[in-house]
Amino acid sequence: MHTYPEDAGTYTCKAVNVLGEAVNSADLNVRSKETIIKETMHSAAVEQIAHLESHHQIGSVGGDEGFTSQPPQFTTSMRDMQIVEGSPAHFEAKLVPIGDPRLRVDWLRNGKPIQASNRMSTLHDFGFVALDLKYSRKDDEGTYTCRAINDLGEANITANLKVVPSKEGVYGETMHGEALTKIAHLESKGVSGLVGPEEEGVVSAPQFIVALQGKTNLMEGQNLHLECRIEPYPDPTLKVEWYLNDKPLPFGNRWRTSYDFGFAALDILGAYAEDSGRYTLKATNVLGQAESHLDVKIARKSLDIVGCLII
Repeated sequence: MHTYPEDAGTYTCKAVNVLGEAVNSADLNVRSKETIIKETMHSAAVEQIAHLESHHQIGSVGGDEGFTSQPPQFTTSMRDMQIVEGSPAHFEAKLVPIGDPRLRVDWLRNGKPIQASNRMSTLHDFGFVALDLKYSRKDDEGTYTCRAINDLGEANITANLKVVPSKEGVYGETMHGEALTKIAHLESKGVSGLVGPEEEGVVSAPQFIVALQGKTNLMEGQNLHLECRIEPYPDPTLKVEWYLNDKPLPFGNRWRTSYDFGFAALDILGAYAEDSGRYTLKATNVLGQAESHLDVKIARKSLDIVGCLII
């Protein structure tokens, strides 16, 4: 059984018989616990909410107020790297403040923004920032900078990358052997433009060697990871497409897809209950198509106090 603050008061027990009565009383004082909100939210967020309440600004925070509590600051350094051409490269650092919706993180090489490509991926999650190169080339050498900017300031951190050529030359160890053979074949025929399935080296319609798999029951806030394996590989005509409940997967910072060396993967950072449903990966080439499906359920958290308070 449980008590609540409204149970406080004076309790009286009265005993009565034919010869008389007796009365005894006692006082009950019920003290409130610390609110769930203070125990479940970041202390900085509690202070920010108190500040907004004191200025009567809950529900209509101004553009200049937001939740920016301090200028960006890197709490760790990035390491310089020297790698052999074709090897992966990884840069990482830690950053505060955490949970600042106005904080923007950019990556630069030699002072210029890094162009997006399928061999490069970035991450900014809970104060952790990272840049990954799936494989490196000689022209990836340079000074890499992570720049963090919010309304109160800017911070930069740098590291150097040196790429050592492989013994067999620029291409000797950085490309798949079958890809080299294919390039030589096309060059020998002077092929340009569109070619037929035979010339492309497509041997069969797509098929899933490993069906779509991953955790199918998660709680809100957990990361979702799905993966599978597709053949034929290599297949320059193969295209992979992701769907959720038969609709193309939405674009956003939380959604990351990859397809390399016959392996396809989907990652969702901080999943929501609305992300539940049937996930489909469709693989298509010039000879046909195949699909793999997986049903995922993401349960809501029992309490959503933070959202209720801010609203």
